[in-house]
Amino acid sequence: MIITNQIIQIEHKTGENKYGEAIHGPPVQYEARVTDKIEEVKNQLGKEVVSNMHFLLKGLVKVGYDDKVTYINENGDVFVRKPLSYEPKRGLGGQTVYTKVYC
Repeated sequence: MIITNQIIQIEHKTGENKYGEAIHGPPVQYEARVTDKIEEVKNQLGKEVVSNMHFLLKGLVKVGYDDKVTYINENGDVFVRKPLSYEPKRGLGGQTVYTKVYC
């Protein structure tokens, strides 16, 4: 069991403007477990990149590489990131137990 005692917001990409920049929809709140940890992960192109935090979200959560993730910590510091990588974590029965998002 994962304790999800923090709140994050994800603004999903809904399209692009005429300059090719992402347009985001309204923020959706999720309960999450936030961990500040420097890790080397592979992005969608297979390139190794450095993540400095990751989020664990209950269940299967749709996340895109152009989404915007916002987290406000206990000190009031605001972190706005784009996902570098994400993966569903499955239980013994094959169902997705949580989604891990690296930012």
